[in-house]
Amino acid sequence: MNFPMRIVLIDDNIRVGRLLSHLLKRTAATNSEFHSFTTLDDAKLHLEDTPADLVLLDNHLSSFDRFEQPLLQLRDIVSCPIVLISGSNLSDLGYDKLPDGLAGYLSKSELSVETLEALFGSLN
Repeated sequence: MNFPMRIVLIDDNIRVGRLLSHLLKRTAATNSEFHSFTTLDDAKLHLEDTPADLVLLDNHLSSFDRFEQPLLQLRDIVSCPIVLISGSNLSDLGYDKLPDGLAGYLSKSELSVETLEALFGSLN
């Protein structure tokens, strides 16, 4: 990934956005533009007018049972990588590998400068 980036988080837990904002300032993405949205609709409005380099999508937005429907809706708007962010691991979600349409996975319980740097490196 080239820096600075335009990063969008879609997670209905506002604390995750605060944590990511803090952690991003300590990574190579320190000068990146970061936007956090608690609803898919708000994020879609933003993404229709403002391109993103990376979208982080919560596994379980309150208005959806799982991430598949929001992922399909985002795929109509963005061409950048979409990374699933979840409090569960992939096997707990019923997957033995990364589902199609996703560029990566982040565990909320393991969010750190190091895991973000590893994600950025894997997306190159």
